[in-house]
Amino acid sequence: MLGADFMAIKRCYDLKGSLHGRLTKIDDFQRFTGESGLKVLKDQNFIEDQKDPEKKVALEEDDKEAIMATLKKDSQFLRDHGLIDYSVFLLVIDRSKRIGKKEKTFNSLVYDALQQQYTMKECQQ
Repeated sequence: MLGADFMAIKRCYDLKGSLHGRLTKIDDFQRFTGESGLKVLKDQNFIEDQKDPEKKVALEEDDKEAIMATLKKDSQFLRDHGLIDYSVFLLVIDRSKRIGKKEKTFNSLVYDALQQQYTMKECQQ
């Protein structure tokens, strides 16, 4: 699914909207470089990273609204069916490793239980 972007993954987050037990320990090298690669970070890591301008996820308003609408729709579906487990898997990819210019791309992966498929939403900064 990621293709050429696999080696360009800087960080990935599994976001559930909870703080309890939602911290992944990272080593000094990962903290210094700001890259954790395929090590899955969690909600508390994401909140901490948003304080750093180099790691902050900044979205265009249209992208933000589209993501929030999807989250609302998915949350409603889960609530209506008595399901509670939900995650947004967010990837931060540095495409400069592939196309020669630095451009941060944020991918979110959402599982649609009705269609039984994953949807990838890509936003660029």
